[in-house]
Amino acid sequence: IVVSGRHNILSDNIVTQNGVNEIRMETSSNGNIVVNNTISKGWHGIFLTRASDNLIYQNKIMECRSCGLYFYLSNGSSIFFNQFDNNAGGNVCSRDSTNIWHSPVPLAYSFSGTPMPPSVIGNYFADHTLTDSDSNGITDAAYTLPGNEPADNAALSNPTADYGIQFS
Repeated sequence: IVVSGRHNILSDNIVTQNGVNEIRMETSSNGNIVVNNTISKGWHGIFLTRASDNLIYQNKIMECRSCGLYFYLSNGSSIFFNQFDNNAGGNVCSRDSTNIWHSPVPLAYSFSGTPMPPSVIGNYFADHTLTDSDSNGITDAAYTLPGNEPADNAALSNPTADYGIQFS
């Protein structure tokens, strides 16, 4: 699936073994929303090249032959409440890009059925070994990301199915 242009919404898709990049956002694809997609078994799950200021959330990105999410010269996107699982080349690859790895605002949520105070929400990375000593579903330490990407300071301790998020 190729997204070209601005202010598109790509949602509720199952994209598997589609080719090189399951979802590709090309030059000047800014201000788009990619939400609630299941993406698997491509070379890259989502590939952004010169695409900035997008919202990427509530996606499952798994079993990609290379990177789950790849950024090239793409900045300012908010990436949160995604599940990255078993991507052979790494969950995230980033070249000359800097993005935001949590929700843009605190969100009301529950963890394992227990309501929690609103908080910024990060992403679940299946390869993490981080702890959650206060059992709020958010890890105690940040998940380190490659390149110029800042760490995910609100990484989730469990797969996204264990959470209930209230999106307003």
